[in-house]
Amino acid sequence: GVFAGGHTGSGAVDIIEYVTFSTKSKATDFGNLTSTMYAFGAASNSTRGLGMGGHSGAAVTNVIQYITIASAGNATDFGDLNSTSEEGMSLSSTTRAVHAIGASSGAKNTLEYVTIASTGNATDFGDLTGVKYRAATVASNTRGIVAGGLQDFYTTLNVIEYITTASTGNGTDFGDLTSARSRLSGVSSGVRGVFGSSHDVTVMDYVTIASAGNATDFGDMFLNAGYRMTASNSHGGIA
Repeated sequence: GVFAGGHTGSGAVDIIEYVTFSTKSKATDFGNLTSTMYAFGAASNSTRGLGMGGHSGAAVTNVIQYITIASAGNATDFGDLNSTSEEGMSLSSTTRAVHAIGASSGAKNTLEYVTIASTGNATDFGDLTGVKYRAATVASNTRGIVAGGLQDFYTTLNVIEYITTASTGNGTDFGDLTSARSRLSGVSSGVRGVFGSSHDVTVMDYVTIASAGNATDFGDMFLNAGYRMTASNSHGGIA
């Protein structure tokens, strides 16, 4: 599991660290991002991890960068998004990474994609059903799901929508979360997607990615906290 960038009280950082899921230990240094960065989207397959957009500390960027998960080292430039993106949402299949542009110049509904195994600039994918940012994503090798988020500074969403990652096109309605929330996180096994807490609620709920429908209660987290990071070993990891 790889964790990169972030923001401390002193500003943005460029540190990348990793853990091996099968052993309990402190995180180990992996390398550095191409620059200090936070509020970016992350996507991966079993070989590469991508960081998409984000805030460098001085400005919102459109930079895409990547690492090779199995070997430690610094991130490498991949290409660029067509728009700058802060607090955007990324998801991936084993082949493609799709990024929903965030709130850099007001919230957007634009989707862009890259082929993970190659490098190059992003290509237009389509549009989400509505404007949103600070949402959560989960994915299987077939579908990507975007849930919750903010439509604007005052309007929190409970909407879940999905895309088929192998094709291009607009988002399709999937169902609703059990409660509207933003700044939530998502994690998946490739079969189920679980959505976590926000600043307002401790609730977790889940969906079955292959079928549409409303989310079902999964349980509760200890804290009502947002902006949480997640990782799972369903794709593999450092050998």
